[in-house]
Amino acid sequence: MRFKNKQWHRYEWRCNCKKCTQNLKIASFLRQAHDKEVPLYDFTNSTLEIKLGYRTIFTIPFKLSTMTRFELQPLTLKNELVQLQPLADDDFERLYKVASDPMIWEQHPNKERYQRAVFENYFTGAMQSGGAFVICDAKTGEAIGSSRFYEHDPVVGNIKIGYTFLARNRWGGPYNRTVKTLMLDHAFRFVDVVVFHIGAQNIRSQMAIEKLGARKTGEIEIEYFGEPKRLNCVYQVDKKDWEKVEG
Repeated sequence: MRFKNKQWHRYEWRCNCKKCTQNLKIASFLRQAHDKEVPLYDFTNSTLEIKLGYRTIFTIPFKLSTMTRFELQPLTLKNELVQLQPLADDDFERLYKVASDPMIWEQHPNKERYQRAVFENYFTGAMQSGGAFVICDAKTGEAIGSSRFYEHDPVVGNIKIGYTFLARNRWGGPYNRTVKTLMLDHAFRFVDVVVFHIGAQNIRSQMAIEKLGARKTGEIEIEYFGEPKRLNCVYQVDKKDWEKVEG
């Protein structure tokens, strides 16, 4: 089996030994392999053989527990309050109707997204991501915002959630938490960590994500799709912590 670029499935390796951390070594090795010449991986019932050419570098006991691809646009993200529908080309006008409110973007790194041409770039990026949604009111079907999954890393075991916005008449209520809960519950079926990039000046969104148990891990300049680099705070939610929050 040979992996090419980033288009591999996510594999979870569990060592047969109870206290072993070999799975971390594997993830590290795969990341290095992706950046260089990708080696060949031989699978047997109880071992993982890492080879370069005909030479075996090392053999690790493992148990192949899952082999599933992250489902970026499931049809199941809904409850009595909202429904997340996979974004389609013909959603532009109803989504721009929401996004054309300048106040939505007041604290966002790109404050010009209310302009049609700028939002067209946002929408193009959303479509190309393959993981974007229109957030709809579950009762009326009205479009009230958008969010997306993006940059899934199956080796490290994380994915990002972001590019989220909601109509202002849905601020301050249960909508944002409900949307994020649906997306986090889905994400943690496949990954162990979910990452959020939030504008350094977007205090409102930072406070909202902290209420969900996210912790700040640093700051970084991010270049959003077709936009200049801006300083963002990096937050993450770990699966084990989310289970405590939801429990």
